[in-house]
Amino acid sequence: MTMPDLIYIDNGERVRHSFTDAEYANRIGKLRAMMARKGVDTTLFTSYHNINYYSDFLFCSFGRFYGLVVTQDKVVLIAANIDGGQPWRKGVCDRALIYTDWQQGNYFRALAQEIPNKGRVGLEFDHLPVERMDKIKATLPGVEFVNIAADCMRMRMVKSAEEITFITNGAQVCDVGGAALVAAVHAGVPEHEVALASTQAMVREIAKRYPHTELMDTWTWFQSGINTDGAHNPVTTRKVQHGDILSLNCFSMISGYYTALERTLFLAMWMLRPCVCGKSMCAYTKRAKSWSSPACAAAMWPMRSTKFMKSTACSSTGPSVTGTLLVCSRTITGAKRVWNSAKTSTRCSNRAWWCRSSR
Repeated sequence: MTMPDLIYIDNGERVRHSFTDAEYANRIGKLRAMMARKGVDTTLFTSYHNINYYSDFLFCSFGRFYGLVVTQDKVVLIAANIDGGQPWRKGVCDRALIYTDWQQGNYFRALAQEIPNKGRVGLEFDHLPVERMDKIKATLPGVEFVNIAADCMRMRMVKSAEEITFITNGAQVCDVGGAALVAAVHAGVPEHEVALASTQAMVREIAKRYPHTELMDTWTWFQSGINTDGAHNPVTTRKVQHGDILSLNCFSMISGYYTALERTLFLAMWMLRPCVCGKSMCAYTKRAKSWSSPACAAAMWPMRSTKFMKSTACSSTGPSVTGTLLVCSRTITGAKRVWNSAKTSTRCSNRAWWCRSSR
């Protein structure tokens, strides 16, 4: 029995895309205009970023190759049989051509079917290994290949209004992850548990904001103590200790759009007296931007404004307040602020102090 090299799996209905149809049409239109200016007849994308940008399909390679073929009159997604009907359902394309694993070289047979063996073909030279490039050249010997990677990068750099809204939402998701991470940090808690709290909070927030999207690749880097000496050191089971320097890195990933919240923090013991700067504690219930001295109080400063609340009025004298403080040193318009963990309310006699992010 002879098994087919190439098939179509139009299984199910097309799903809602990450952006509007007009947004994708605008992207393809700009690409085709660039191709016309450079005399490129066909473009073959092979990277995660360009295939996702132009077709809304974020592939999972697992050693297989993917492609997006764009001409002046068609857009064809080339994907592996292991993906089933997902490329057809998710892809913004005229059709999804599926190559099987039953014979070697079927990916290149798909290219030969969709790309004429003549004219000029645009490729991403910065993404293709030499071996695959050689196979593409052998598959299309009559073609002149042109590097269009930098041209496409410049187009992607200019963000549309839809993209800006999308990225803004991603940053707000990171705020949610950062707040969950701060709430999870205590002395004796392992790094991985802190990271899990942040990641789970972000995934749930993405699901709430974008119930139609795929949930993949959102994650958290959280390092403590000696593990912070490398920015890309992995999360471990090390337990957080008092006095540790901490690295917070929350990464929300929504339809391939990566947004990051990154802060350096310290877990320390603190003691705060109401008159430490000659002012009453009531003065520090104001928003952080009005403080004259960052040593006076602790502020939680994510990406938005911060409100401080008190249960009762306080005087300029009184006992000391002692507790655990998670601070983040950051320069804001020339002044330094500190970031309070807000894990629990800090109580002093009949006075309860806490802070929360204003949303």
